[in-house]
Order: sequence, then C-alpha cells, then structure tokens
Amino acid sequence: MNTLGSRLVPRKLLFVHEVHVLKLVEMDVRSLGALPDTYAFAIADASILEDLVECTEAPAAIDVRRQALARVLALGPSCITLRHHGRVVAYFCAFAGKYLLTYDDYGPKTLTFALDDTAIFLGNAFIRREYRMKGLFPQLLRECAERYPPGTRFFGHIDADNVHSFNSHRRLGFVPLLSVTCLSIGPACFFFQRPFGARRRTRIENSAALRLVEREDGLALAAED
Repeated sequence: MNTLGSRLVPRKLLFVHEVHVLKLVEMDVRSLGALPDTYAFAIADASILEDLVECTEAPAAIDVRRQALARVLALGPSCITLRHHGRVVAYFCAFAGKYLLTYDDYGPKTLTFALDDTAIFLGNAFIRREYRMKGLFPQLLRECAERYPPGTRFFGHIDADNVHSFNSHRRLGFVPLLSVTCLSIGPACFFFQRPFGARRRTRIENSAALRLVEREDGLALAAED
C-alpha cells in the first residue's frame, strides 16, 4: 500500500511508497513500424532543458520541475528525445554506472546504487498527454536499446500503484523482479526490499555503498564488497 499522507496523517509525518524494479527480458519489435518522417529522434543535453521542461506536464511549479530535470541531465544519462514537427513530444533517459532511485525528486528519500558495465537503468520517461496511446513508448524503447551492444541488460522501475504502466511494460517484455519501499516517519527515512510477489521485506542499509545485483532468484540491492 502506498500512503502519501492524509488529513489524519500529514505527508510530512508519514510517507510510504513502493516501486517495482523490472528487467527487459525480450522485446518483440517485429510489430513496430517506422515512424512518419515528421518524427525525429535525437540525443538531448542541457542546451534543450527548456524544451524538456515545456514538454513535462508536472504538477510541481515550473521552477521546481526545471531544477529536477537539470539534476537528471547532470547525472549524465543518455537522454533520447522524440520531436514531432520540431517540438519535443517525448523523452527517455538511460543511465549507466549508477542510478538514483528517488521518491522526492532527489531529496533525502533517494537510494543511490551502482550498476555493472553491462547494465542500463531506464527512467525519467515522459510523453505529452496528446501523444499518449499512439505507440511512442515502444518506439523510444527500441531506439534506446539499439544504441547499446548485444548483451546489454535493461532495467526500469514503476510505481506500485501505476497499474496501467505496469501492464504496458509487461506487454513490452519487462518482468518484475524486485520491490523497493521507502518509509519516512518525520525526519527518519528507511528503505526495504522484497522479491516481487514475496511478503517478507528486509531493510536496506542506505549508509553503505549499494549495487544492483542480479541473482538466480531475482534482483537485490546489496552492499558492495
């Protein structure tokens, strides 16, 4: 259950939120046709920050959104944009080396973990509302995957309460392997993990350097040796 505060328990006193971490096992791109010539992919950098801000319909104030996107670009991901008639209508980021799993736009409710050389973590994707349900996300995913060598493993995460996105990712070939929960009580923040579908959670020691580890029984966030 995700609890983001209520009239009885304000969010600043209690915050509980879970995300699922998924792995792309096999993507069937045979059914994906080519996009019309009016669409164009490109790699983004900080020079188009305002285009990304304008594309993102976030509830946060625009200055807050600008700061959050600037932080994302500063992490050095490969950020793929999709333009339609020159206007950014979607973007998608791929992170190598490390990933910041954040529950509060890179505030204290953030887990940082290392990735090995063959792992890419996908995140910070957005598609304009009027362009959704048009098959653009699979196109972004294919464009991203084709930029990496064979054998690259792709991971991503989804809010546990976002059933639509979860089902969409499953249809694309993602498999849920791990669930990570953030629990904040006042200023104290704790993180827990469990194999997807399991009931028992174990605490993640966020003070240690963490690494995303793939095992025979799934994924785990473990302290680096």
